[in-house]
Amino acid sequence: MMKFSKVIKTNHYKIATAILCIGVGSGVFSYLLHQTVHFISKLIGTTQAFQLSTVFLSLSFALASFFLTKLIFKDTHGSGIPQVKLSLVAYKGKMPRRMPFGKFITSFLTLCSGLSFGKEGPMVTISAAWGHLIAHMFRFNHQITKVLVTSGGTAGLAAAFNTPIAAVVFTIEEILGELNSKYLGTIMMTSVVASVTSFKLLGNRSTFIPVNYQFDSDWHLFLYLGLGCIMSLIGLLFVKGILFFKGLKKKYFRSYDFSFVIFAIALVSVFSHYSPAILGDGITTINQLLNGEGSNLISSMLLLFLIKLLLTATSYSTGLSGGLFMPVLFLGAVSGSLIGLMLQEIGITPIQVGVFALLGMTSLLVAVIRAPFTAFVMLFEMTRSYALILPLMISSAAAYWISSLINNESVYESVAEYEGVHLPTHSDKECLNEMIVEECMVRSVVCLRADATIQEALIIAEKNNYSGFPVIRNNNQLIGIVNRGELREKSESDPHCKLRNAAKYSVISIYPDQSLLVALDKMKRFEIGRLPVVSRLNDKELLGLITPEDIVNYLGLSKQES
Repeated sequence: MMKFSKVIKTNHYKIATAILCIGVGSGVFSYLLHQTVHFISKLIGTTQAFQLSTVFLSLSFALASFFLTKLIFKDTHGSGIPQVKLSLVAYKGKMPRRMPFGKFITSFLTLCSGLSFGKEGPMVTISAAWGHLIAHMFRFNHQITKVLVTSGGTAGLAAAFNTPIAAVVFTIEEILGELNSKYLGTIMMTSVVASVTSFKLLGNRSTFIPVNYQFDSDWHLFLYLGLGCIMSLIGLLFVKGILFFKGLKKKYFRSYDFSFVIFAIALVSVFSHYSPAILGDGITTINQLLNGEGSNLISSMLLLFLIKLLLTATSYSTGLSGGLFMPVLFLGAVSGSLIGLMLQEIGITPIQVGVFALLGMTSLLVAVIRAPFTAFVMLFEMTRSYALILPLMISSAAAYWISSLINNESVYESVAEYEGVHLPTHSDKECLNEMIVEECMVRSVVCLRADATIQEALIIAEKNNYSGFPVIRNNNQLIGIVNRGELREKSESDPHCKLRNAAKYSVISIYPDQSLLVALDKMKRFEIGRLPVVSRLNDKELLGLITPEDIVNYLGLSKQES
């Protein structure tokens, strides 16, 4: 089997072209979605208090998205990030070829309706599916397809937020769950291309206004620590709210689930008259809060938070195509500002409410999606403020730690689990990462001597229920591997041939201190059933063998013991 690095070398021109297509395509998709949603939303009035005609148009757009999702584009519901993760884990990166256009259409309709959604999650999915479509057009194998799908997801987030660094971090932290070197170069290049394309089409814009706050008071770190703890509780409330309304929909709207969409639109219509800020993604309101220009009334900020929480939970529970990033950032900014106002009210000074809005955004995003590095890198890139790095890290770390203790799953994992889809979590790999080969390898190995004849070796092989055998010299040095089938075939043509002339001299081996995850990955990648375990000091010194059966048996024993 050809190694991945060799595959890359033989296809590097095609891959470079594919990267360019994915990056440019993601930038164009982001531009079109942004511009069309902005134009149509203003045209039909879903950016302001709803009139009777607006209610009808909003409902028409939402129901059109619902029935398209239900009947035609069946994989386009929700944010789409869980679908991307599932495609990489379970389907070797394969996604429906109509997904880019289907997800674009359903997301466009949903976002125009005024429901509490963002476009960032859908853009990840649209671009990931676009990456699969490009890989299909170039007829790449599944290894390269997975890389291009991952890169597409990165490009989508980079283009949506104009944050190339945070997009790479998000891919590593949330989609892949690990730093994989074979993905890194490709996802970085596609992220840059997508950002450049978005920059050329939309201009040098940041999603949020640049802020110039300074970190002056050391003792405020305790306040920021407390802020992170509070945001972890709000994050739990947010996830539980979504699950509550999904349960409500399942119980009371099951036969006519489209009626739940009508219910969500009715809520949006009513509350739009309290404040149009609750409509859509709320970027304008977030910018006002970051600038410290929000309401100074605690009661009005609290009501705004509760309404937005209600609308986001009901909107996401409809199953329509839309993202959670911006609504979560909105809730974080409002709740952060609210805490800042309350601290001012009890006489703690000096308090900059805009700082608490920024820290609230980051901390709540961490608590909800469980990607701390993504959160504060993204906020750096979007606000272009690097002065608050220490407060950001402290509040984010507190939010991540407390939220992980309360609930070990992110919002994507919790919702997917509720719907019967079991996404891979960070804890899935911890067990295999922590256990090493030395713990479960077989030390007593049946070896064949290099100076034995094929006929002599076959007699020994037939007496042992193994498929492959290490071949060693007289000084017990490993020189190769031979399997029973090769011995049988060779014995028919030249039974007196020396075994050293029939053994494979290119040996895929593993070290005893490497993790079981690495061992399984090697077996899968090279399609072999046994791995020789060799010393790091001398890769010809055979220490043992390891097979998938050894790992399974060991894990079963360990589980019983624990």
